[in-house]
Amino acid sequence: MTISKSHFKKLRRLQRRALEKAQAIVSVLKINELPVDLDLIAESEERFLVVKSGDFKGLFDGRLEYHPKQNRFILFYNNKYDLSQSDCSHPRTRFSFAHELGHYFLDHHRAYLMQGGATHNSKGSLFSDVSMEREADAFAAGLLMPSLLVRNYINQSSTELEHAIALAEACNTSILSACIRAIELSDFPCSVFAIKGGRVIWKAVSDAFIEGGCYPRDLSQLPSSAESIWKNFQAELSSIERLEGELLDWFEVYDRQNLAGIRVSQQFVGIPSMGMLVAFVSADESDLDLVECD
Repeated sequence: MTISKSHFKKLRRLQRRALEKAQAIVSVLKINELPVDLDLIAESEERFLVVKSGDFKGLFDGRLEYHPKQNRFILFYNNKYDLSQSDCSHPRTRFSFAHELGHYFLDHHRAYLMQGGATHNSKGSLFSDVSMEREADAFAAGLLMPSLLVRNYINQSSTELEHAIALAEACNTSILSACIRAIELSDFPCSVFAIKGGRVIWKAVSDAFIEGGCYPRDLSQLPSSAESIWKNFQAELSSIERLEGELLDWFEVYDRQNLAGIRVSQQFVGIPSMGMLVAFVSADESDLDLVECD
């Protein structure tokens, strides 16, 4: 099964608008330091938005409610992950907070609740198949890692996994969300695939790959190189693993079969707390420049 070009591009447009909205908020509030202060952003809407945090156990990571009598929203986020943090919020807590701010600031999300739409509990951000949740995820990434402040971490040279890890540390975000944001901002052909339970559950790809005619496959089976790393991860993977691979292991090139022989760089890092393996796949931009794209 291959992904539809039109569906893929439509989703990217929606996510890009959400990113632009987040960037606009950062600019209006003149935020120029990392990590971004989410409390400051919420306080800018204090007439209409109340924030409540607490240990909500496994009920939800985040929730946004609209109360029409008061004409106010209440944003809840779960801080149970902060118990082991000494002086700052856990990256997952920050992402949940930013995700719910997305539901508040994105106009059609807010309108949905104000018109009587059902409130829902958000869990497991970054892996939802629901379009509105994907948009809120994109907003959260743009808010936590605004392009004006983080591009210098990404495009100094061909984007590597190490750049994303440095970005995660600077912004107090997860490695996975930093990888995805790095892909979005990169000028180079690179991509990230999240592997869990022996299968790909999430993927993101840079514009340079799309412009080169490469679309990520819907992978029902891992490429052999990733399969071997996955098995090692189940035992122990304490550092970045690097392997060469084939472009067609990860991408569908449709009618551009002259790309079939391209080799790609594969970098893998494990996230034990999530039981997840991240595959960062990149190509030499000169290889894709050889192709004339429609």
